Amino acid sequence: MALHNSWDNGCVSPRQMAVNIPSCGCKGQNTCFRCEPFSSTAYEPFVRPQDAPSYVFCPLCRLAWPGWDGGSWRSHPHHEGRPLHYPGVDIVLDIISEEEERQLMSDIDAIPWDLSQSGRRKQNFGPKTNFNRRKLKMGSFKGFPEFGRRVQERLTREPVLAGYQTIEQCSLEYRANEGSCISPHIDDCWVWGERVVTLSLLSDSVLTMVKYTGGQDKYNMTYEPACRYNLPNQPHSTGSPNHEDETKMKTSVPTENGSGDVSATPNIANVISSEDSKVSNGGTSGTSIPPSTTAPSAQEPLLWHQLSRPPTVRLPMPARSLLVMQAEARYEWLHGILRSDITGRRVCLALREFTPAFMPGGEEEQLGAEVTAQAQCFFTPQTASGEVSA
Repeated sequence: MALHNSWDNGCVSPRQMAVNIPSCGCKGQNTCFRCEPFSSTAYEPFVRPQDAPSYVFCPLCRLAWPGWDGGSWRSHPHHEGRPLHYPGVDIVLDIISEEEERQLMSDIDAIPWDLSQSGRRKQNFGPKTNFNRRKLKMGSFKGFPEFGRRVQERLTREPVLAGYQTIEQCSLEYRANEGSCISPHIDDCWVWGERVVTLSLLSDSVLTMVKYTGGQDKYNMTYEPACRYNLPNQPHSTGSPNHEDETKMKTSVPTENGSGDVSATPNIANVISSEDSKVSNGGTSGTSIPPSTTAPSAQEPLLWHQLSRPPTVRLPMPARSLLVMQAEARYEWLHGILRSDITGRRVCLALREFTPAFMPGGEEEQLGAEVTAQAQCFFTPQTASGEVSA
């Protein structure tokens, strides 16, 4: 769920008016340790352990188990409690070696970093996009740094990424001493396709998932649902109730303040169900499962809607691991990173693919073909010192 920016429409925030502010990339209500002393906005975690039932996804058994600690999956197979079925997530551990990680970080750090929001830095390679106006153009995109070739070739060996054509590659740096985090959101549904890919480097972290129950006026969700999916033969949304059953469930599960009103502020009160919330059921090829009227057996994993309210699901992102989100996890849940889950320096490579609208037969086929052709080019980047790397 996007943050409501109270400083839009040309207004100037107190932080922007302050004198001698340390350089940062924060805008609106986003803050980091550098700018918070000069800002009227303070960081608040978008969810806390006590706000909702919480589960940690285990990459080894592919179930989420009760708990909050993002490292608790390492107790596998000695989990405790009743698990939760959480579809649409693949985590591949140690997809690269420590030596490959060191070389990759050397290549990444040789390129200049740009400031980003909430204490992050970034290196972005991809076409220029305007999500609000649904505009895409080549801009300065000329392909990816040479190290991207190695990364992309390695990742596409994984069955879950068969046929994946990277269109955007973004390096993101998180640092504990900067107060780095990222607000909960859903990646744009008009241009970025089914599989959302993250390769984690240097240190472990956690991606925190909270159920999205806002309207479809965000993230381009109103875009034709059948065109979101690049994987028409795979089942979708195997854990969601259908709209009728979901509406019945929402009327009996009020928000924390009891009003049923969902505001734009990204905390748990916004992601607990309300009567007027509309949630995608994962596309026309998905399987809708209504809430169970009987208690499942002790061995049967729960579905999220069998809980008293939507849970918080924590997806571990160990160093050198690959995370792929698709289907329900990609389209129906907000994902973000809490400040408390950045414990050192973490760098990730985020990769995105096109929706079918930009593929052969799609309405943006010609533009998609031009960008795709450019995305198959790799270049030797200029280093941070201004030299061309070897």
